Amino acid sequence: MAPSTFCRFLGERTRAARESAGLSQAELARRAGVHRVTLGRIESGNGMPSAETVARIVRAIGPARSGPILAALAEGGSHGAS
Repeated sequence: MAPSTFCRFLGERTRAARESAGLSQAELARRAGVHRVTLGRIESGNGMPSAETVARIVRAIGPARSGPILAALAEGGSHGAS
């Protein structure tokens, strides 16, 4: 999967997980300890978040709601660079 395609895919999955958890961008950003603008960029597919940022977001959403994000990471990993 091309990096830009993966970023969009991860962003869509992050938004879905956040909405499933009933959180606003501002609330998730606060819980994850990231700037709301950073979270907005991730959700819109503009830029690749660090592993630490993804981990913070997953922890803030909670394991029960983080499935879409984890699935995106697994899917991206299975189509990584050759």
